[in-house]
Amino acid sequence: MEHAQRELVRVLLETVYTRGLLSKNAYLNAVDLVYSVADIPPFFWYPVCLAEEASGLECAPGTP
Repeated sequence: MEHAQRELVRVLLETVYTRGLLSKNAYLNAVDLVYSVADIPPFFWYPVCLAEEASGLECAPGTP
């Protein structure tokens, strides 16, 4: 699962880079960081939550 999460973040970074929203240096540094981090932070475990599915640990209060 961690490999899939890292790959997803890499693809998202690549998409942002190809649209010109990141410099090449920022993109390469971010990709290096994604692959050098030992664990994916809990923030990325549940990136999208529906209000009825969310618990206090997964989404900020008031987030749809």
